[in-house]
Amino acid sequence: MKVLGSELWKELKEKRSREGMEHHLREYEAGNCAGLGILGPKMIPGGGPPVPLRAVFLSLDPNLLYRQRMFSLAQDILTEDFLINEQLNPILTQVLSDIVSGKSLYEFSVGELFELYGELVNHLPDDEKKKQLNKWINGKGFKEKFANTLRGRSFTAPYYSYSKNGYSAQPKPVPIPFAIRNALAHQEARNPNVALLERLPHGVHDSVAILKAIKSEYFGGN
Repeated sequence: MKVLGSELWKELKEKRSREGMEHHLREYEAGNCAGLGILGPKMIPGGGPPVPLRAVFLSLDPNLLYRQRMFSLAQDILTEDFLINEQLNPILTQVLSDIVSGKSLYEFSVGELFELYGELVNHLPDDEKKKQLNKWINGKGFKEKFANTLRGRSFTAPYYSYSKNGYSAQPKPVPIPFAIRNALAHQEARNPNVALLERLPHGVHDSVAILKAIKSEYFGGN
């Protein structure tokens, strides 16, 4: 790590500011209003597993030049991750896309969903996870108290259960955090639950809202 003196740091910031503004003006004069990139690895093998992609919106402002550089670096990270693991972690893709676009990394994010889920029920077997979440959600007055924190209309989502015989033919309602968390963690092409991520665009938000409410109601946490 290189430590710069205050004057050198100031010069570096001023240089970046000039370059960023010049790039911004060139893009503006060329008639461009914003940047949009599809974030994913730069290369994948033919016939390989599905790869989670995310659209990244880059505002037309003096930081555009540096966000474009960050976008390329994020592609490099995803490429190396894919080469190492032969699959992509959807959480990594979202985190990198949020960093590049300047969004908040934490509140109502996939990372927060996994952290809360792990804290509350990850120590339980899968069937017990569902039972415990249902017990909390169906507790007296819980739904009435916290329904207005949800963007959707339900505390449950249709979910295809999995056994050694494969996925069930018909979905059954399970707590949204259980359905969304597992759909995010197992994005195989044959997993019918992955479709929930598109059908319930509010799924991550509502999952986090429910888990936060459980923590607050039953454990006195924030």
